Amino acid sequence: MRWIGGLLLLSLLTGCRDQPVASRLRWKLAFGDVVAAPPVLGPDGTIYVGSHDHTFCAVSPAGQRLWSRQAKDFFHAPAAGDGQRLVVGSFDQQVYCYNTAGEQLWAFPTSERIEAGAALGSDGTAYVPGLDDNLHALGSDGQERWRFTAADDIGGSPAVLPDGSILFGDKSRRGVLYKMSPAGQVIWSRDLGSPIFCSPALGADGRVYVTTMRGHLLALDRSGQELWRFTTEASIYSSPVLDAAGNVYFSGYDGGIYSVDPQGQQRWKFLIYTRVGSSPTVGANGLIYVGADSRAVYCLAAADGKLVWKEEVGGYVTSSGVLSPDGTLYIGCDDGHLYAFRTDSPGLESSSAWPFLRGGPAGLGRR
Repeated sequence: MRWIGGLLLLSLLTGCRDQPVASRLRWKLAFGDVVAAPPVLGPDGTIYVGSHDHTFCAVSPAGQRLWSRQAKDFFHAPAAGDGQRLVVGSFDQQVYCYNTAGEQLWAFPTSERIEAGAALGSDGTAYVPGLDDNLHALGSDGQERWRFTAADDIGGSPAVLPDGSILFGDKSRRGVLYKMSPAGQVIWSRDLGSPIFCSPALGADGRVYVTTMRGHLLALDRSGQELWRFTTEASIYSSPVLDAAGNVYFSGYDGGIYSVDPQGQQRWKFLIYTRVGSSPTVGANGLIYVGADSRAVYCLAAADGKLVWKEEVGGYVTSSGVLSPDGTLYIGCDDGHLYAFRTDSPGLESSSAWPFLRGGPAGLGRR
């Protein structure tokens, strides 16, 4: 009889061990191709996102497609929305402006693909980076106010400071970071020594944080002087984000998710062992969310980098997630789906100066 009791105990233990963990997936919406663009949110919770299937869509919080607009090539960049209009660039070399009902207000032609998101100034000016080496300043009517030609392609999204000045980097070998006035004048430029693919993050104290392709995270002061440089073992294509204490989070092609303190010292590193190009997102309740080429989305504790949960998906995750106030994380995937996951964060960390790669959930490129 002892062996029967032993088998029963083993069965009970095995059954407990093999119980499936409840999925956090709320829904997933199919597109016709890769969803690499980070989604952004409207004031009513509507999700706006583009796909490599040439469509830009509005999606309800329940996962229903509300409207869809077609371009002639990929939508790879995130949109920027001010509650009334959305500005988004396409690989078909056009900048499109839609209202929230999906009606096209205007289109502006450039001479090359647009792979990074626009930023919207408080006066309505759209600052659009292009692979034609230009930063285009477009008025609310779609007319070009000015353009600035950088040393090379502009592959990262601009950031707009509280005084209206604009920060962005180029992909030249020198990796030039520019600060421009709203009138299109160069305030300063700094060579960082490596191509810049990221969107700069703006700290509450005026600091600027930038990552480079050679694996550096840099902190600069308001005048563009380097304060410190943190070095990793591989290229960085993700953008840095910040928590309320000024700690910086970013991911790298060495498979690491990093947290660095305001003095430039590593707090922790979470290793995934695959490339990570997705930018982290800082959620409320001290949680960090990020996707990876491991075909998964991760939730980490901001305090120590420990894994809280992991959800597998059907492809690489190069998109970055945005959090809604109800705790839903929306993130695109290379398997052609937009995913919605339940989290324990009621939105982005509200006291952070830069919790999302585009600043706030609307993708304005400012806070």
